[in-house]
Amino acid sequence: MNGNRITIKGIVNAADWEDDGSIIRVAILTSDDEEYLVADNEMGRELLDFESEGVKATGVVSESEYGEKTIILSSYNVIEYEPSVEEEEDFLD
Repeated sequence: MNGNRITIKGIVNAADWEDDGSIIRVAILTSDDEEYLVADNEMGRELLDFESEGVKATGVVSESEYGEKTIILSSYNVIEYEPSVEEEEDFLD
């Protein structure tokens, strides 16, 4: 999967914190439970302001030898995110 350009939709979640509790890195969690760590660059740091909001993001994905996926963003849009009926049913199970 290294070097693939993709577009994903999901929720911005905190992925790393400073000792004082401030968020220093985020990930995007998609509806199919894939987590993409957002690379720490200017655009990635912009997403710190949108923790817990929906985004549609495009970028290049790489995967570590441990299966951890990182996306280097080329663009993103904050979107209204509503889980599908299937996601709600999975949550309630």
